[in-house]
Amino acid sequence: MVRAARHDADTDLLRNKLTRPKLDNASQQDRETLLQTYRIKTIIDLRSKCVFSLPLDARTTPTYGNSRSEHLEQAKIHDAQLQGSTVHHQPKTARPESPRIPEIQYQEINLNGRSYERALFKKLKFSSQVKLIALMGLGYRNEAISILGKEVMQPRGLIGLGQNSIESSGAELQQILKMFADKENYPILVHCKSGKDRTGLVTILLLLLLNVPLGAITQDYVKSKSELSSVHQSNVEQLRAMGMNEDFDDCPPGYVSEIKAYIDDQYGSLQIYLARIGVDDILQQQIKQNLLER
Repeated sequence: MVRAARHDADTDLLRNKLTRPKLDNASQQDRETLLQTYRIKTIIDLRSKCVFSLPLDARTTPTYGNSRSEHLEQAKIHDAQLQGSTVHHQPKTARPESPRIPEIQYQEINLNGRSYERALFKKLKFSSQVKLIALMGLGYRNEAISILGKEVMQPRGLIGLGQNSIESSGAELQQILKMFADKENYPILVHCKSGKDRTGLVTILLLLLLNVPLGAITQDYVKSKSELSSVHQSNVEQLRAMGMNEDFDDCPPGYVSEIKAYIDDQYGSLQIYLARIGVDDILQQQIKQNLLER
């Protein structure tokens, strides 16, 4: 039984419980499910600490006062929900004051970090780079990001951005995969904002390493679309504000095979790619052993 990707009723239950209400807003009952039913020891959070904090130039790393992290945005939602809850009576469905569970260790690893952002920024034409920097400096964050969305992210598409992660996020992927090489971290829960792009990429790499058939990985990946239907409209509105269309809220069936083909074409195999980013054969074997352990 694969411990990180079980296709059974329990996995569906966990998916339904913890992706619809976001993990930061998990109720006391959800927390008990994580601790007592699934015995989660480690949560790997792939979200960004600072949305669009890219070093625009190798010589300078500006700080944008108007930049907001995905953690901060979610914390504000959490606080607003707490203010509307009853103080004197806290049922199991109530949300605890802290979004973190004390018994669980948290690892915040921004998968699409500065190297990724720098790579996308460099794809802009010079005039757009200047405009983006000016808008960010003046505090017009959304307008600045929409330039990158329209001119780079939209043309690249989901698959192209996944390929950019493969190319530019090697250090982050190494850090994540090393967590899976240590059996003391298990069971592990990985999440991002929607759970299909960054989390999807990490899961795809793990399942490919285990030689799971492409069809099975694809079938699991496309399930995310129906699970996210309740937030589809709000996601689309956010995407449009960034200059991107609703295709980015999709889970295209060809995503898994295209990611694998890209790795094979550029590096020869997944094993070679992993070794290139610092996950050597010993670590790969440890990951496989941990994930396949019954």
